[in-house]
Amino acid sequence: MGVAGLGSGDDAMAQFVAQHNLGGVTHLADDQGMVWRHFGVIEQEFFVVLDKAGTVVHKGPLSTSDLRQRLAALVA
Repeated sequence: MGVAGLGSGDDAMAQFVAQHNLGGVTHLADDQGMVWRHFGVIEQEFFVVLDKAGTVVHKGPLSTSDLRQRLAALVA
């Protein structure tokens, strides 16, 4: 799930999704910062990866290749 930054709004999120061809992923505009605070997100390009039990298995930045590897391992 992609979570937009504080105060971005639904329109900005939809524009970002369309611009970057990310329609295959669920997105949410976190205008109040509830998700960011819950997971301790401190900046854009911050990833929180959960396993299927909901356990956090990674928090922090990831390169594109590292993100793909971590996600592939979760669905394997």
